[in-house]
Amino acid sequence: MVNALVPVKDARKGRMQWLARGMASHATRIYAGSVGRNATVAVCGFPRSGTSWISAVLAAYYDLPVPRHYVVPQFRPHVMHGHDLRLGRLGRVFYMVRSPFDLYPSLFVKRFGISDPTGSSRDQFAAFLRAELADPHEAPCPWPDHVARACRQFGPPLVYTRDVRRMSDQLTSRIQRTDGSCDRERVLRLVSARPKGARAPTTVTPQLARKFDWFTTDSRRLVAAQLERLQELLPTGGMPKDWVEELKR
Repeated sequence: MVNALVPVKDARKGRMQWLARGMASHATRIYAGSVGRNATVAVCGFPRSGTSWISAVLAAYYDLPVPRHYVVPQFRPHVMHGHDLRLGRLGRVFYMVRSPFDLYPSLFVKRFGISDPTGSSRDQFAAFLRAELADPHEAPCPWPDHVARACRQFGPPLVYTRDVRRMSDQLTSRIQRTDGSCDRERVLRLVSARPKGARAPTTVTPQLARKFDWFTTDSRRLVAAQLERLQELLPTGGMPKDWVEELKR
């Protein structure tokens, strides 16, 4: 059972740290939505949607820092990374959406620090999935609601893909839409490089866990229902066909 697994400890998540980070994030959002609205870049999405990667790419493109886990308000231009949709009147918002068939295993692996899954891991994942769908642990609402609300608020999202050309094309189109112009070749180089060092994603799913088939028939059905729910919640016109195909991968 999942409750036999022990979540990875995170020293950043003590009660006082959460309080300080919450206050700092609130003050930062006020700054970003007013004085800094034209200089701040926001990247958000449901947890494990590729937001850290795209934050790193945009930080390099705009030459901005990506402060993470801060306890002091950020009253300066930066890339704001998070899962909160309360972004006010920000001028540049990049919302990421990822296939739930990849997202939920990634959440499970991160939560419990699994690097080498075994046969029993599939049953543990199924129990985790049922609990997560009922009450998301790291997000303000379930995945379909999060994506639908973001689409209504920010417009079409960026669909996470490991295909660098397709990811680059999406980013280029969004930057052109918000800035009026974009250095296409530079974006492609940055996406292809998958930035390393201080701006790199903080956690990456291990190769063995990424290749493992996590799904039973029942758990696959549960996730497919999430996609159906999303299509019901989306604004009039439903989900574009290219989204459907990408999110089923």
